[in-house]
Amino acid sequence: MTRAKRHLELLSYDKESRFVEEVRRIALPKMKQAAVAKPSSPKAPKAKITVPDNPDAVRSVEELRVGANIRHRVFGNGRITDLDDEKVGIQFAKEHKEFLLEICLQYQLLELA
Repeated sequence: MTRAKRHLELLSYDKESRFVEEVRRIALPKMKQAAVAKPSSPKAPKAKITVPDNPDAVRSVEELRVGANIRHRVFGNGRITDLDDEKVGIQFAKEHKEFLLEICLQYQLLELA
C-alpha cells in the first residue's frame, strides 16, 4: 500500500476491517468522510452477505496451477501467474492482482476458463 500513489483498491467481503476504517479516515478528506460515513443509528441492520452458488467454481486449491486460464467473478478472464499456500496472483488484460485463496474459494470467485 505504501507504493499506491494514484490508485488504491481495498476490498472487504464480510465486514469492513479496522484497517480499512483507519485508511479511510486518513486518506479521505473530511468532506468526503461525511458522505461515506457509516450510519450512526445502532438499530441499522447488519447486512448478511449471501453468495449465489456458482456450480463451475473452483472448489479446491488442487484445481489451480500456474499458467491456467481462469475467470474471476468480478475482474473477468485472466491467467494464474503465482500460486502459494495463501495467495493466487492473476494477470488480467490490464493489470495484475493478488487474492487470498481462502476468500476466492469461500466466495466461489474463480472458475477454470
